[in-house]
Amino acid sequence: GEKFAIFRVYIIHLLMIILRKVKMLNLTALTTKYRSNLIISTYKNWLKGSVKALDIGCGTGIVSWQLKKHFNLKLIGCDVEKYLRVDINFVLMEKPNRLPFKNNSFEMVFFNDVLHHTTKDDQEKLLKEALRVAQKVVIFEDKPTLVNKIFDILLNKIHNPNMSLDLTHRKVREWQTLFKKIGAKVQTVHVKRPTFYPLSHVAFLLTKKKLLV
Repeated sequence: GEKFAIFRVYIIHLLMIILRKVKMLNLTALTTKYRSNLIISTYKNWLKGSVKALDIGCGTGIVSWQLKKHFNLKLIGCDVEKYLRVDINFVLMEKPNRLPFKNNSFEMVFFNDVLHHTTKDDQEKLLKEALRVAQKVVIFEDKPTLVNKIFDILLNKIHNPNMSLDLTHRKVREWQTLFKKIGAKVQTVHVKRPTFYPLSHVAFLLTKKKLLV
């Protein structure tokens, strides 16, 4: 609401002051590495062997690179803007809701903390696109808590100051309803939160429903 919008502006302003004084203290690398390890531990039961994968909204590419290294993936990153900090294969998205790949180009697609940075209309379109280009779609998302929203604003302002911070989180049941709407089967995992870790996450594995002959 309006109060959160005002609070968000205040937090961003305060963050900019802190960043100028401490020169970020390599906070980006620290937070991304910790999140990468959490994502890897969440995906380990869904990823078996080397597969051809696409990371949508790869951002800095650090999480993509960690996933590629850990699971020995043949990975491509894509995003609407290129601000990579590591060397990975990359394809620029010309449209925010359209993937520049042919049908079934990949075995797996990742959305790592990405979908809540798109409009709800684009969320549905991107998920349909992901199921068009891959057999499986793996999603790692923030739960819509106040703490998550505050940290999301802070950390993303560090990673990319130009990133839009219009947040469109959904509750777990809302995500599941959307997945059903687009005709996907879903497995849901409530990510176990490590000690002293303030954020709450949920992960989903989507697969295409087999057509009855």
